Amino acid sequence: MGLLRLTDKRPDADIDEAVQATIAHAKNLWAPLQFEGEFPVNGFGISNIRPIHVQSTTLEIPAISNRCVWATCQVVSSTFTDWINVTVDEDSYLIITGIFSLEATGAVTEIAATANGVDLPPINIEELYGWDLASAYFTKPFVVKPKSQLKIQLYGSTASVYGAALNQATKIKIGLLGYCVGKRAYLIKRTL
Repeated sequence: MGLLRLTDKRPDADIDEAVQATIAHAKNLWAPLQFEGEFPVNGFGISNIRPIHVQSTTLEIPAISNRCVWATCQVVSSTFTDWINVTVDEDSYLIITGIFSLEATGAVTEIAATANGVDLPPINIEELYGWDLASAYFTKPFVVKPKSQLKIQLYGSTASVYGAALNQATKIKIGLLGYCVGKRAYLIKRTL
């Protein structure tokens, strides 16, 4: 799996291949349910990935839950820190295609993912901050299967961000790009 770099061009062919392979796998796993596209009525479908698909904590704003907004991550210089560490729901697959940042300055410089029990190579994301759009795609998307662990760690430097002192934790706003293939009940679940 070639996740060694980012691209500012969306790799549509690779994303489509990952989506089609995931749908085929889901048809087998969830038989006799059928794939019904973006608006499933009885079977399963596909939607954009949402924070609720990868977050379950209640420690962030809004006070009731952070499952409707991407959790800010803690960046501490000179170490990888956990951002996402969840077991994917048994009623969903995640197709991770990229990452976006809502920060003006780039504090997160690398990400390291573990999916389906496999450690993926760390990816340097510094070039993301030089593009007009604050989003970047992986050269190859990766799929996380139901009941599998997804862990994403971040590495960065806080020395130049918001005047923070070296090794002082800084909260950064980033999120994932991708899709969720899931059963109808899972896809229509509300965030709070």
